[in-house]
Amino acid sequence: MSDAADSPGDAENDLLLSDVLMENPDMQIPVLVGESFVSFTNDEVQEHIQGLKDRTKKEIEGLESRVKTIKSEMDVLKTALYEQFGNNINLENDGSVVERAPSFPA
Repeated sequence: MSDAADSPGDAENDLLLSDVLMENPDMQIPVLVGESFVSFTNDEVQEHIQGLKDRTKKEIEGLESRVKTIKSEMDVLKTALYEQFGNNINLENDGSVVERAPSFPA
């Protein structure tokens, strides 16, 4: 998941290292917003990138929290199913694929 957060960071680093921007800090930089390019100053682009980074970080944290909740719910369900069926079922994710019989329309 960290790849998504790195993209805005890479863009920010590219801007900071740009010799052209160091020579002309008021230069207009085209930024893709939706389907159009909009020109911004270096400072505005930095703010935009920081906003993207913050938003992406919050999305990742939310998704990680959701994964944790779902895994917890799965553990509760596994416990209940093992109590009911014992070793007659296998609920462990060992990477094997269980083939299902093809379903036909009624």
